[in-house]
Amino acid sequence: MAVDADLGAVWTETSRAFALEPVKLDMAGLLSASAKVTLGNVPREAFSTSAAEAMGAAAQIETGTIELTVHDLGVIDLAVAQFARTRNVSRDEARKVILDAIKAQGGEIGGGSPDATALVTAIGQFIETPGQTLVIKLTPRAKAPALQLMQLLKTDPQSALAQFRIEASTGL
Repeated sequence: MAVDADLGAVWTETSRAFALEPVKLDMAGLLSASAKVTLGNVPREAFSTSAAEAMGAAAQIETGTIELTVHDLGVIDLAVAQFARTRNVSRDEARKVILDAIKAQGGEIGGGSPDATALVTAIGQFIETPGQTLVIKLTPRAKAPALQLMQLLKTDPQSALAQFRIEASTGL
């Protein structure tokens, strides 16, 4: 597994926007993933060497867009084959069981949300067809303090995700 730690970070004082991209992960040539994260209302004091000053500034930071890109380079077929062996079924049957489980869990988690439905559909398509790329983009529906959203994520993940418009797509 390799992690590309050569991060690009950009902050501009006039817009008070901070972008971190791309964080890259390569898992043994079987899967590659990257993430881009943006934050809004990031004051200069957030970069202070004073912990108290930085923590005070952190409360002002707002959540921005999060984009995750995952490219299957063989890990899906490997996982399906392993699942098929453990269940003593064909690969096609194993893939169907996995897809059915994703749809069932997605329905429970999403609660009928169109965004969640689109996400579950895209994940299903990603699993169904090897070699695909899955892109998930979370865009805040309104300005939200990042620290509060992180706390909400710990206690109520569904409510935290509801704070975002979720776009998901697949492609070769």
